[in-house]
Amino acid sequence: MLAIGVFAACGGGSNEPQVMETPIPTPVDDGPKVGVMQGDLAPDFVFVETVNDPTFTATKLSDLRGKVVLINFWASWCPACDKEMPSLQALYERYRDKDFVILGVNSLSRNETREKLVNYMRNKGLTFPSVVDASGEIDRTYHIPGLPATFILDKNGVIVHVLFGSRDWYLPGFNVEIERLLSE
Repeated sequence: MLAIGVFAACGGGSNEPQVMETPIPTPVDDGPKVGVMQGDLAPDFVFVETVNDPTFTATKLSDLRGKVVLINFWASWCPACDKEMPSLQALYERYRDKDFVILGVNSLSRNETREKLVNYMRNKGLTFPSVVDASGEIDRTYHIPGLPATFILDKNGVIVHVLFGSRDWYLPGFNVEIERLLSE
């Protein structure tokens, strides 16, 4: 689009108006903003330390673009987290070979230690990777009010679901949604 401005000439020249064409910038869609709400691009974070999956090579969240990612904030001392772990593991086993990643985030809060985390995961048979967030920075970035908290991201890293509290990941609706996201 062009804006046409009409300006009168200044000083000793012609009294004819001059026409000047000025381009009007068009808005550019830069995509979703970074944030922690549904429809936002999930904030990137670096995996300082991961436990449980020696084949997991990603070093930051954005390395997982192209995959559907379920980020689950949890702790071994959390009864609601403990309750959902078997079904979360089953979901991981069902889809892990189909561009789907479950990424646990454990902030080592309330006397949680790396050793307790590793022992808990081993004893429960959990094989999905879990990030150790020793500083609590990831929790703060995502404004986690309590545990468990889950963010499901599409293949572009956009948050499509924010869930607080324990879930039964065996429910068919979750499988349908994961299948839908994988097909996009």
